[in-house]
Amino acid sequence: MEAVLAQTTGFFRERPAPGGLAGAFSAVWVHRMAKQDVPPIVVTPDATIDLQWIEGRFRVAGPDKEPQIERLPPGSVIIGFRFRPGAAAGWLGVPAGEIVGGRLSLQD
Repeated sequence: MEAVLAQTTGFFRERPAPGGLAGAFSAVWVHRMAKQDVPPIVVTPDATIDLQWIEGRFRVAGPDKEPQIERLPPGSVIIGFRFRPGAAAGWLGVPAGEIVGGRLSLQD
């Protein structure tokens, strides 16, 4: 199956981060994959860092400099919190340069 742009498959919705989260996060988003025939998705680089809840675990994604291909199980729901520029390093305790292009478990 051919890869497609992430936001063109399933259900995707993004909103500004609500009051209590707005200091560290610029947006909150949800991406629900279809229940069947989920193609690989292409995540285009946008230089942002997201905290994501996926498959029962938190992970940190980005910042990406190149497109990333991800394969998600059918029916997956990803909840994302997009960090404000410069906010992730202080929150995560590591420089952003150390996680470029990565998909890291928050436990790491």
